[in-house]
Amino acid sequence: MAADPHQLALNGATEKLMPLIDAGTVSVSSIKQGGMFNGQTLLHCAASRAHTACVQGLLQRGAAAGTRNSTGKTAAQVAAEKGHLTVVRVLLQAHAKVNAAEKTGATPLFIAAQKGHDAVVRTLLDAGADKDL
Repeated sequence: MAADPHQLALNGATEKLMPLIDAGTVSVSSIKQGGMFNGQTLLHCAASRAHTACVQGLLQRGAAAGTRNSTGKTAAQVAAEKGHLTVVRVLLQAHAKVNAAEKTGATPLFIAAQKGHDAVVRTLLDAGADKDL
């Protein structure tokens, strides 16, 4: 049985996932339906666990930094919530929208501040995040 690509992204198994994408076996924009990854893209999975190399590989292969999951969060919001500074920086360099709001209206800045991730907050502010949203 083939490995679940979302599980590979979650585990940061870049060396196993990227060849599947390169061969066309897995779509870089794959969205999981059902189960624990419901509504998650490969990028969300990798960002949630701070797998920077996997995030970079997905972005290089065309993953959209602004794609939203089933709750309306972008990968940058997921990374900001977890305090994954390097992943947030990578996503911002890939033109993730710094002020993108999820369904509840929370932006990456709000989420990072709420969770006490000061370095992420500073990075988002430096990237132009609007503190009044």
